Amino acid sequence: MRVLVFHSDYRQPGGETKSVLAEVAHLRAAGDEVRLALAATPQSFTLKDTAEIVMSGAESRSAALGEIAAFAPDIIHVQNVWPMWGHGLVDAIATAGVPYVQTLRNYRWSCLSANHFRDGGPCHSCGKAATAVAGVFHGCYRGSRIASAGLAMHDAKMRMSRRRAGGAPKALIALSLAMRDELLQSSSGLPPVHVKYNSLEVDPGLGTHHGAAKTGYIWVGRLEAEKGFDLVVRTWRSWENPPPLTIVGDGKLADQARELSLASPHVEWTPRMEHQQVMTAIAEHRVSLITPLWSEPFGRVALESLAVGTPVVHTGKGALDELVGASGWKLDLRGDLRAQLSDFYEQAQATTGRARARYEGVLSPSATTKVLQSIYRTALEPGVH
Repeated sequence: MRVLVFHSDYRQPGGETKSVLAEVAHLRAAGDEVRLALAATPQSFTLKDTAEIVMSGAESRSAALGEIAAFAPDIIHVQNVWPMWGHGLVDAIATAGVPYVQTLRNYRWSCLSANHFRDGGPCHSCGKAATAVAGVFHGCYRGSRIASAGLAMHDAKMRMSRRRAGGAPKALIALSLAMRDELLQSSSGLPPVHVKYNSLEVDPGLGTHHGAAKTGYIWVGRLEAEKGFDLVVRTWRSWENPPPLTIVGDGKLADQARELSLASPHVEWTPRMEHQQVMTAIAEHRVSLITPLWSEPFGRVALESLAVGTPVVHTGKGALDELVGASGWKLDLRGDLRAQLSDFYEQAQATTGRARARYEGVLSPSATTKVLQSIYRTALEPGVH
């Protein structure tokens, strides 16, 4: 099958792009012909550039038509469209008449901030409205009402493009059952929504770090409120003799990480690591602690942890319960967190094999690629949507 993949990267490439690259690599390994049209957001991206994408979309439309003509795909797979591809991409696909599916890697379909999270809790103020008035009022995109208004205008144009003949996707792909349920709750009139998990481009394997050699908790991610990092800080601050904790990440709450690491001999903070170093660090620790307070669509750190045989303690938000299964534990946020974390820490010593088996069973490239190929075949059947 010939698959043309469109993806818009951010200024700082993150887990979403890693997942797209892994998907492309796995499809190629399975024998499909795949072309990736990756549009990187330049550091010099200006308000004028944004206005062109929002108001016109002519440049992205022309570029997309060129990609489609050069590759002649059987099916198009759209990943992120914002900011670089925009509604011009959907206009091009409709003009070319090639069927397409779209993976939703966040909640931008129904939320300007892409996470359905505001002021410390869940928010669905815009999902069922014709326009994102509330999101503009609250400045949900980049903390700016002007930027939020621009994105809302783009979303309106995107809805118009999808109403064109050939402009609607044959199917949407959610990253988890939890994400699918969230989408169905917040949006109406959707095409069929399938579920396909992310995987890693390269299987890290268990390596030499397993069993009793593992020690300590590790927390990896952006130091932000929605990631629940302040919950971790409060818990370790109040704990007289906690297990060792390694924090890897940077963000708005970096000062809290710095203060905690300076105040406690049990805590180590590293703002930045190369990805392979992060994987090695996760493999060396006994437990991976993942504490989002919002409904994360997937949870890449959970995937990485299970792949190296490190069990996961988590908040159960979003897809975490679904992904981790019996290879970890869900925190009761209303209970004694220190007692739970101590108990899980002792149990984790014997759970490495179970964590790795979870990865091999449902999250490995072989398992996830078969699911994606099946979605393509279904989308190409006559009469689908």
